[in-house]
Amino acid sequence: MWFQLNQGLSLSPTHCLPQERDAMMKRSIDRELRIRDFYGNILVEELKNETPLSIVTKLERKINEFSKIIEDMSSHAKEYRHSIMEARSTISKAKSAARDESSKSNLCSSTINEKFKREIGKKMKSTVSIKHKLI
Repeated sequence: MWFQLNQGLSLSPTHCLPQERDAMMKRSIDRELRIRDFYGNILVEELKNETPLSIVTKLERKINEFSKIIEDMSSHAKEYRHSIMEARSTISKAKSAARDESSKSNLCSSTINEKFKREIGKKMKSTVSIKHKLI
């Protein structure tokens, strides 16, 4: 998150002594504070006379909301991934079944072809033998 404090206000402990920092935390902020997300949307906009504690509390609520959204997105992503894995498994099984059917069909057609050739061969032999008998 990007923190932007107008008029250069800094609440960093490195910029003031502990007593001054405590005093500063107890006083209300007399400036505007905007906290933005990575896309530039304003998450929290506090105006004059807000205490740092109320700003932090509101920001904490926003962070908790985003945390919940991220958890939900993660859960949905896991469900989506599981569905994709199931679909892949189903497709794989369907391909395997199709291959089995195809090989059975090829085996069946080759068996039929062999039977057909044998029958034709028998008929040709019988036809030839009938011709020989007639001659």
